[in-house]
Parts: sequence; structure tokens; C-alpha cells
Amino acid sequence: MKKLLIIVIIMFGNYMITKVQGMSKIEDKLRQEIMRHERSVKLRINIVLNEQYDLTKMLNNTQFIKNKEEKRFVVVNELKNFSQITQKNLVVFLSDMEIRSEVSDIQSIWIANMITCYASIETIEVLSLHPDVLIIGWDNEQYMLPEDNKPTSTMSSREITYNITKIQADEVWALGYTGQNVIVAIIDTGVNYNHDDLAGNMWTHPNYPYHGWNFVSNNNNPMDDHYHGTHCAGTVAGQGASGSQTGIAPSAKIMAVKVWNSWGSGSTSQMCAGIQFAADNGAHVISMSGGVWGGGSEAERIQFRNTMENVLNMGIIATIAAGNEGDYLNPPNCIRVPGNCPPPWLHPDQTLQGGLTAVISVGATDQNDDIAYFSSIGPVTWQNITGFNDYAYNPGMGLIRPDVVAPGVDIKSLSFLDNSDYFEDSGTSMATPCVAGTIALMLSKNPQLSPAQICEILQTTAVRLPNLSSPKGNIFGSGRIDALAAITSVAPSSPPPISGDDEVCYDGSIFTLTSPLSNNIYWTVDNPGIFYVNPTGNPTTVTRIGTVADSVTLTAQDAYGRIAQKTIMPCPPATISGANDIPCKGSELYTLSGVPSGTYISWSISSSSFSANPLTGMSTTVSRTGLGSGTLTAKNINGHTIISRFFQSCSSAITYTNSPATGSGTTNVNNCGNITLQNITVYSGVTLNVVSCGNITLNNVTVLNGGKLILDAAGDVINNEIDIRLGAEFEIK
Repeated sequence: MKKLLIIVIIMFGNYMITKVQGMSKIEDKLRQEIMRHERSVKLRINIVLNEQYDLTKMLNNTQFIKNKEEKRFVVVNELKNFSQITQKNLVVFLSDMEIRSEVSDIQSIWIANMITCYASIETIEVLSLHPDVLIIGWDNEQYMLPEDNKPTSTMSSREITYNITKIQADEVWALGYTGQNVIVAIIDTGVNYNHDDLAGNMWTHPNYPYHGWNFVSNNNNPMDDHYHGTHCAGTVAGQGASGSQTGIAPSAKIMAVKVWNSWGSGSTSQMCAGIQFAADNGAHVISMSGGVWGGGSEAERIQFRNTMENVLNMGIIATIAAGNEGDYLNPPNCIRVPGNCPPPWLHPDQTLQGGLTAVISVGATDQNDDIAYFSSIGPVTWQNITGFNDYAYNPGMGLIRPDVVAPGVDIKSLSFLDNSDYFEDSGTSMATPCVAGTIALMLSKNPQLSPAQICEILQTTAVRLPNLSSPKGNIFGSGRIDALAAITSVAPSSPPPISGDDEVCYDGSIFTLTSPLSNNIYWTVDNPGIFYVNPTGNPTTVTRIGTVADSVTLTAQDAYGRIAQKTIMPCPPATISGANDIPCKGSELYTLSGVPSGTYISWSISSSSFSANPLTGMSTTVSRTGLGSGTLTAKNINGHTIISRFFQSCSSAITYTNSPATGSGTTNVNNCGNITLQNITVYSGVTLNVVSCGNITLNNVTVLNGGKLILDAAGDVINNEIDIRLGAEFEIK
């Protein structure tokens, strides 16, 4: 009996140890929520997996990929495949529990390698024992906006708003950089995509007719029902159609991603899913003016840092609001998550090293470059966050936050209520899209800038505050951004090379713009009389079409205005053998030379006075059947002329007055033009053969016994006077 009791105690003790270990995977906030409910209640949770894609492996897989879009494609597919493999066991378990009504609404989020779902409390406890699980967090709906105040309606006027001129963005426009071809994802409360100042600047995609996605209602209509998202979008790309120029980058395209509801609330899984949507659908810049208050729970911080690390791996930059808690929260918990994630480039003043993400953390200043009283301040720390444990604080300097500041007080931008009105508001939310717009200007000059380069340029060109000698600090960061200085520091991207032959012949050669930034490539040649180029697409075909021997410059221009060029030479010119003219009713063989064998050649003749046969191949026979002129043309498979031969018309007429002598045999009279037989006698033993491609006129013609007259006219035989004697022959063909 005593032995049995000992075994039971040991078994119970092992169970309790396992359960305690499992419960450590349930974060404190979720554990407290569990205690408030019956065990049958289902709570929305985020399950973060132990395995995350190895950053070193990702770097090795992508280090030689120079094109950002190719890199994005590779990373996205790697992450999708990785999550599918590593989540397999959990998904099977959750699906089984879903059949038992213990779980619902299962969604995989590959960008953070986590699963979100509703699960009963008992299921949550079972999940906490699963070896694949790192941590389980409560995915509750929370107020995510830094601003508690409501915006003020303001009148339209013909103006450029002060935040634009403060950072000298309008001077950047004069240089030709307006954010063209750059997609900025506004991850917020949605966007009024019908506003006059935005309607022409919305991202378009055949699968998303309303320019984005709504993760609150899970549909394709991300219309703003709050105000915040439209205001932020207007600061990025409002182009002033209703009067006020509010957009830093008035040619940028806005991708609307709604993750917060009409109250400004949402869940962290919605935010991560929104970031994932933007990254997967081609956004170049992510702008998110919100986050979890107080720096977030451990699970929230883990999922956002994993997300932003992978955004960085894709080559995407993100501007995130630091928060508006600077007047009442203390470091290291003053900066909101994900704004407290590390930047893609560490400033030299950040002497304590650690990991990197895509986040540029943004604080707010006023018109006088004073810090806004509400702007959240650093430093932050990740020293006790599972899986990271960097940027120690006290002891240690922590991580300096924010990175930069931008105008964020009394910012005029677009109204969500009316398509031509404006609102005024203050907050780091208003400063964040100002930085996103500036990045769009930079990318319009050089689309290949990496997140680290963007971050470095923004910080090193910023106006140092509170004075020009200030180091990077936890109030102003590196200073207030200066768009003009940043653009000046951006080197234009060098065009990629054009691959293809150095010599082009009549059968054509293929040329490719290597590593293009987009598929919208326009091709030209500086002498279209020598070559023909298919003007769009990549690759393109260039074909020699003339006989001139000069070199030609082939030019490719991409959607970003970058130009690549290649000098190409024509092959030796083609020649045509054969007579320069063809007699009436006669034929000549014409052969094309100087063209590679196997080249498809088609022949055509421009006049009904001629015929050609065959119509394809290297040779053709041309026959004259009429008076007119004509051009024989050889063309390649694309219908472009290689070479041609011109034949004159039969304009000259002759009068034949010499009668052949008796018994002289056959006499041929052949003229391309008209022929007149004047005072002619055809004697015995004589055959007079008259061939004309025009008319034959007979004036006082006699054919005697034993004589023969043959007339072959393409036109008419005009019989003014002819005498055919007995025993004579007369034939008209």
C-alpha cells in the first residue's frame, strides 16, 4: 500500500511539473483572462511557434539577389513553405479540436509563423504542453491608436501644408521625384478611397477592386469608418485636387489595409495579417500609425518582432508611430509595439548592439521643431523577451527610440466624411506618414535602396535637435527629417545591363533587360530605318530591316525612368541578284543573298503588271504582264522589309516601219510600251512576232501568201488598216 501511494504521488508530481511548465507558455495577460471565465468559454489566442526561420540561413539564401522584387518573392515563398511544414502538427491537432467544437476560426499567419484561433480554456492548456509551441497570447481587441482626441474639421484653401514645406518636400518635387511607382501600404482604420485628393492615387489590383483588404470585416472593402487612416493616407499622397496639397509624395500609390474598426480598436493578429497582406502584394513602404500601448505583452512583442524581422528580410521598410504617451509613461515602456522594434540600421551612437528589423520609429515635432509634449520617448529594452534578450537596460543603454521625428502637430489632411473636405489633427500618427512619404520620394529616385540605406540616409541627413551638435537621443532620435537633404544623398540607381547579340541580322535577335524593377519596359532604337524593335515587353526582339551599315543604339527605359543602352551592329546588308528590268511577257529569277540560311522570307510585288512565284523562300521568279511600274519586296517573318527592287513602267512607245526581207525567217519586235506597225509588208517565208505590254496599232499592214503575223498585246490591238492575203497567217494571242 505504501509503495502504491509513493507511485501515485510521483505520477501526480510529474503531472504537476508538466502542467506548470506548460502554463509558463501561457502569457500572464491570457492567464488572467482565463481566470475570469468558465472552462468551456473560447478565447481568441495567438500561438507563436518555437521554430522561426533562421535569419542567417535567409541571408545566405538571398545575399546574391540584387533585385528587391526578386528578393521579396524568394523570401515570401520560403516563409510560406517554412510555416506550412512547421505548423503541420499543430494544424492537424487544431483541426481535430475544431471538429469537437473546442476550436474555431483557425488562421495561419506565415509572416510571424503563428496561428490564431478561438480555443476553449481546456484546449489552451493542452496546447501549452505541445512541444512546437513557444508562447500563447491573448488576441484581444484593444484600442490601438495613439490619439484619443477627435480631429477638427478645417476649410479647404489653395495651399501647401506646412509639414511639406518644413521638410522641403516641395523642393524635391521640382527635381522630378514625387513618389512615382512607389506603393505605400496604410495599415490603419481604412481609407476613403473616393476622396478627390486620393482617388487617382489608389493602388489597383484585379483581385482587389477597392484597393486593399478589410481585416476587421474580412472583405475586400477597406473603406474608412473612423477618420484616422484617411488622414494618414492624405499625408502620404494627397495631391491637392480639392485645394490643399497635403501629400509628401503626391504620385505615390496607396494600398488600403483596414485592421482597426470604427472605434480605432483591433487585435494584434489583424495587424500582423495586414502587414503580411501588404508584403505579399507588392508594398514598398509600410506605414502604421498605431500599436499596443505600454510596449505590449511578451507574446505581442515576440509576434511583432518576428513579423518585422521578416519584413526586413523581404527588403521592405516600415514607418511606425512611437506613440503619444510621452507625458505620462516612463521608459522602457513608453514606446508602443511594434514601434519599439529595432531599426534596420544602427546609428553609431547606439553603441549597444542587437538584432535588426524593418521598423523606423517616429516621434512628433511642431512647427518650431520643438518636441510635441505627447511624443513617446525611449529607450526600450528586449532583454527579457524570449528568443531575443538584447538591448539590455539598467544596466545598459537599451535601444534608442525613436529613430527620427517629423511634423506631427496641427497637421492638415483629408476627411473621411466628405470627398473634398479636410481635417486637422496632432499625434505621432500624423508624423509617421510624413516619414513614409519621404521614403517614397527616395525610392522614386532609387527603387533599389535597401531598408538599411533608407534608415541611414534619413538619420544622417536629419536636422539635429535640440541643436545641431546633438547626438541621437531618446526624445528627438537623430532629428527632424529633411526630405531635400535625404534625396540629395540618394544616389540614382544604375540601370541594369541589356543582354543580347552584338550583331543583329534579318532573322532578328532577342535582347533582355536583366533584373528589371518592373515589367513595364519601353524599347527604342535611334535609327528605326536600320532596325525594328518590339517597343514593349521583356525580353524584346530586334530585327534588321534596312541595308544601311551604321551602328544603332538600343535603349530600354523602365517604369522608374532608368535608362539602359546597348550599341548593336547590323549584319552585312542583303543583296538581290537579277536584271534591273523585265521585258514584256518575260521573266527573271531574283535571289536574296547576305541573309542567314533558314531565315523566313516572303516576297510581294506592288503592281498588277507583275507576278511573282513562289511567294516564300530565298528566290522568286518575276514576270511582267502589264505596262505599270512595280516594286519587288523581300520581308522577314515579322513583315519588315529587308530589301526591294524597283521596276520602271513601260512609258516609251515605238513605231516599227521596217519590213523584213522575203524568206528571212522570224523577226521579233518586243517593246514594253505601245507599238505601232506602220507601212509593213510581211512577205512569204517571214514570221513577224510582235509583243507589247501595251497596245499594238496596225496602220497599212499587209500579210502576203506564205507570210505570218503574230500579235501578243497585253492591251488592245487597234486595227486601223490590215490586208490579209490568201495563204497568209494571222494570229492574236
